[in-house]
Amino acid sequence: MIGIVAHLSRAAAARSLAERVGAAFVMMDDGTRGCNANHLDVWQALATNCTDEWAVILEDDAVVADDFLAQLDMVLAAAPSDLVSLYRGHNVNNPAFETNGLAAGTSATIDDAHWVTGGHLLHAVAVCIRQTRVHDMLAHVRLLPATFPIDQAISHWAKGADTPIGYCWPSIVDHEDGESVILRHHRYDKLPRPKGRVAYQFGSRSDWNSETVPL
Repeated sequence: MIGIVAHLSRAAAARSLAERVGAAFVMMDDGTRGCNANHLDVWQALATNCTDEWAVILEDDAVVADDFLAQLDMVLAAAPSDLVSLYRGHNVNNPAFETNGLAAGTSATIDDAHWVTGGHLLHAVAVCIRQTRVHDMLAHVRLLPATFPIDQAISHWAKGADTPIGYCWPSIVDHEDGESVILRHHRYDKLPRPKGRVAYQFGSRSDWNSETVPL
């Protein structure tokens, strides 16, 4: 089951995306609730209503592959972890992560590994959690300070639960690198988000294996 996290300013794009992927929920925020609260509300809706094996969240600026639903089924069937990111993008704010990200992609291509695994959820653009783990994730994240961005909060849960993050390679979701509705980084430097937040590689496969390389 798929839920969409959306900002009111992107309502048309969110509804279009929801129709394309057959989403069950679209949660709109006018800016008063905030990104984290909106994500958690969608996860809660999925935890309550999802009868599928996996719960999936897409943000409203996700760009999905043409055959997304078929790819999603194959990706999740081959998933090496209970926590999957369908998007792995350039990390323009952290040179170390960017260097490691480029190297991991090269290794995955050479080794014909369809997954890159790491200990940090670097993005919240397109995240999948096995349904049996969602309640546990929510219980953990709700105990964290509200200032934790949602990707860091889920990372905190994953680390404590000894659950790596599996990034499919290539990404089957890209990121529309437009103007962010989160105008400034509240995490560290208070600076506007720079451009370049797109997938290292975006595409599809005819089949997916479960081979991994480390990030």
